[in-house]
Amino acid sequence: MSEIFDKNPEVRRRVLLNREIRQVPLDWQHPQNEDGSYIPLTEYTRLEDIWYSGRTEEEAREVYEEDKNAMMPDFSEIPQEKMGICAYENFTEGIPISPVFLNTPEGRFALAKYCSENASITDRVECLGVKEKKAGLVDWVNTLFGDELYALDIKSGRIDILAPSPPDLEQSK
Repeated sequence: MSEIFDKNPEVRRRVLLNREIRQVPLDWQHPQNEDGSYIPLTEYTRLEDIWYSGRTEEEAREVYEEDKNAMMPDFSEIPQEKMGICAYENFTEGIPISPVFLNTPEGRFALAKYCSENASITDRVECLGVKEKKAGLVDWVNTLFGDELYALDIKSGRIDILAPSPPDLEQSK
């Protein structure tokens, strides 16, 4: 790996920790360009911080209108029983790296298993000397569910969430 990667923990974090789970409808088809490549879509909450930091309401509205096509749709009106989970890379603001799975213990296990067999856990970042890297099931479980207290049962093919991720400390201040 390159010197900048080894000596800069922020670079290491941004390159390695760029996989996340997003809740999407079970029949979700991520939008694609004419050539079939995915269009990156960021989460609304990330853009919200950008829009409103130091802007008037009118300025924020203008930025929203310009950026709304770069956002994930709002799925809040869809019933939970029609929602699933999908792994996304967020190095490019978000493209799917897996199909949609049920948000059940068995579905979470199937998602992590799919990623371990089909997806790279890191992105190729040539300027940093980072190559795409495959990872095993446990690494994928830690990457996707590591913020939550979970129980992984490989024998039964389940990942049970025992406690949700703790609230962001900055938000509680």
